Amino acid sequence: MKLYYFVLVVTMMVLLTSCMFSSQNGEVDHDDENMPGKHTDRSDKNAPKEIKSKDITLFDTYFVYDRGMDHFNAQRMDDGSVEITKGTRDDDKMTVGPEFLVNLQKIIDKHGLAKWNGEYSVTAGLPDEPTSFLCKYESDESIYFHKNASPGSDWMRDVLKLFLTEFPGQDVASLSGIVRFAYWHSGMAKPDIYGLTIDRYDDKYVLRAEFFDPENPDGSTELVWDTEEYRDAIKTFYGRAVEIYDARDIQSWDGFDKTNRNVRDGYMFNIVIEFEDGKSIGAYGNNAFPSGFEIVKYELKDLLDEIIAMYQKSKDVG
Repeated sequence: MKLYYFVLVVTMMVLLTSCMFSSQNGEVDHDDENMPGKHTDRSDKNAPKEIKSKDITLFDTYFVYDRGMDHFNAQRMDDGSVEITKGTRDDDKMTVGPEFLVNLQKIIDKHGLAKWNGEYSVTAGLPDEPTSFLCKYESDESIYFHKNASPGSDWMRDVLKLFLTEFPGQDVASLSGIVRFAYWHSGMAKPDIYGLTIDRYDDKYVLRAEFFDPENPDGSTELVWDTEEYRDAIKTFYGRAVEIYDARDIQSWDGFDKTNRNVRDGYMFNIVIEFEDGKSIGAYGNNAFPSGFEIVKYELKDLLDEIIAMYQKSKDVG
């Protein structure tokens, strides 16, 4: 019996010593990690911050942008096509062309996401779930990070837009965060004098326009559409304006303010774009224009012409 108790005591001492050794050597206590306010850092300080390859084979990320958790996955198939998934349901899965991964890599390069490679830094109990990002390459290189991140980050918006554009029925334009798009243009001839403003209030849209009506050339027309019957049409016009903003890099015009005094008669423009976070972009030119202005000018004029045509049609019906 004494031998039995001796063996039992020795066994308990070994177990206690083993537990103490494990704790002192940094083994992960997951319950402790989940305690509110507990910060866990398991970052790989030696992870490369530059990825040479551009050939993505697998992409998976989840994050909180502005509407709850978003989860996206993309996988290159053997035939070169790309299978993309939104969420976790099979009915939110589709196949797209290889250019999808090319555009995805452009987003990764644009925002320098490789700089976070190897980071694992999470504080438990914060309002939003941590962001997880994984991108694998044909070269066996990879980018991985898991960290608390600011919801609404620009890279999240670009990833959201890239994926949602491929799925039908998605409101991609509102991801821009633009709540006001205003453009004014003036010149010596009446057709060159016009203005257009589109405001977005959550899911409501208001359009204001001023122009010389070809059917009433003696005076200018001031148009205000703010009722539900015009909502879908204005939402479409808003989407077109956002596409022009994105495609023509209007963001780079911010702060442009020039006047060419060597030209007596010509054109003036003013553009103001406001965002839901309070930021804004503005540009003004008097016979002086930023790079790419000419094509933006014609695209916005085409947009206004569609609005005028819709106005005239509704006027005739009325």
